[in-house]
Amino acid sequence: MTLALVTVNHLGGGNNDLARSIELGKRAHQNGMSFLVDIHYSDFWADPKIQSKPKDWETLTFDNLKQKVYDYTAEIMQAHQAAGIVPEMVQIGNEINGGMLWPDGKSWGQDGKEFERLSQLLKAGIQAVHDNNSGKEIQIILHLAEAGNNQTFRWWFDEISAQGVDFDIIGMSYYPWWHGPIEQVKANMEDLIARYNKPVLLVETAFPFTHENGDSLANSYSSANPIEGYQISVNGQAQFLVDIMSLVNELPNNMGLGIYYWEPAWLPIQGATWSTNAGMEYSGDQWGLGNSWENQALFDFEGNALPSLEVFKQQE
Repeated sequence: MTLALVTVNHLGGGNNDLARSIELGKRAHQNGMSFLVDIHYSDFWADPKIQSKPKDWETLTFDNLKQKVYDYTAEIMQAHQAAGIVPEMVQIGNEINGGMLWPDGKSWGQDGKEFERLSQLLKAGIQAVHDNNSGKEIQIILHLAEAGNNQTFRWWFDEISAQGVDFDIIGMSYYPWWHGPIEQVKANMEDLIARYNKPVLLVETAFPFTHENGDSLANSYSSANPIEGYQISVNGQAQFLVDIMSLVNELPNNMGLGIYYWEPAWLPIQGATWSTNAGMEYSGDQWGLGNSWENQALFDFEGNALPSLEVFKQQE
């Protein structure tokens, strides 16, 4: 279960604050699930195109920013520990192809010391996890988007490895209409396992079950971006899940750890918007209210479970 933590409420996108993270972590463990905490280090969504610092951190010096990353991460870990819920995995940053906490932690286009600064921020977060782990071995994930892009993964993880960043798992996002055919993902995963001797985990993936739109906001996936080898249908969604799970399960040396589906229950209901008006004003990203992802959920627009959910039982 992946959770993004934000420091400002009522901006949209789920408003997953610390209390919500703890609540869902308890439910995950009660139902025999592992629990992954994904810390965005931002007040809002963080992804390859947007890695904005929390507003309260904008004027910090770099040394103070590193300390803030440590303190914030430690606070999250301590709060989970106090509630009796310690995650199995912690993700330091979200889809950090371009780094995090811009401009300090940006991974490209500055002065040649980009990865030196980024690595220091990552190390601060990682150290805070290890210092507050309740004696439990918590796996550290570093997560990039574009799972079919081997060049990007080699560039980024070569740089991070050269800086001595200690992590456990290579996390990936894979959306086939953006990131290429499944064969490219397989080739990339096999290369990364051989190159870095690290397991891989698909921490984000999805597939549309319909072309239809359930609300007023345009869907992120549209027929303008065909998906090679699959129909846009419930059966197509199920077949994609079978194929991607089989791919991960068959990776060398059991180095494929599994998948997380994002976001299976994002239904087109009132208030379930990617951003509120306050969030758009805050972030400067003006798009429109609503849900662009509902045609990729594992439930129909009325909340009924789709047959494709059965794949998860079949692949256990």
